[in-house]
Amino acid sequence: MIDPREIDSIRQTVPDHVFRQEYLAEFLDGATGLFRNVRESIGTAVNTGKIFGGLDIGRADDYTVLTIGTKDGGVFFIERYRQDEWTNIINKVAKRIKQFNALTYVEVNNQGDVFYEMLKKLTGNLIEPYTTSSKTKPIMIEDLAVSFEQMELTIPNEEYLIDELEAFTYIFDLKTRHVKYAAPEGIHDDSVISLSLYNQARKHLSKKGKYFA
Repeated sequence: MIDPREIDSIRQTVPDHVFRQEYLAEFLDGATGLFRNVRESIGTAVNTGKIFGGLDIGRADDYTVLTIGTKDGGVFFIERYRQDEWTNIINKVAKRIKQFNALTYVEVNNQGDVFYEMLKKLTGNLIEPYTTSSKTKPIMIEDLAVSFEQMELTIPNEEYLIDELEAFTYIFDLKTRHVKYAAPEGIHDDSVISLSLYNQARKHLSKKGKYFA
């Protein structure tokens, strides 16, 4: 009763596990690897055209991760920082953002708000806030999953990035019928979040993007 073209269109805009659950009525339980084609996406990107970034703010023992790439999904720079004074981390991040003229989404919530205001003074209009919440996180993660499934991304061969992407999971809660996205216990997900923020930036901030010089 549904136009097959409509089904094909939907399949191109949602991750495979969501499509299987919501449209094929498959039973999904437990945790499953989320991102496909991770190793197939490894390559070398050229830093030309409009440049975008995603910054995940580290807390406690987490890393602060900055990912920078092009509008067409070519990630050519990723760097992470930890166990340093916040001022030093902010200065390092600001230097990279200005170096590449990267219009960057910065995660904001709680501690991130303070970080954002300090970074804003150094980078001006190059950064934009992105509030991560229980509503926005699934959107950004699912968008990233779709980008990998459609082979839109080229990522550097960084061991920690590959490990985090391959370990990242989703768990379907039978009681709430909601999907929870997270890294397994003991594994970081900072580079995954940073990459997903970059992915959002390249898609939604393209009209504001600056050209690399």
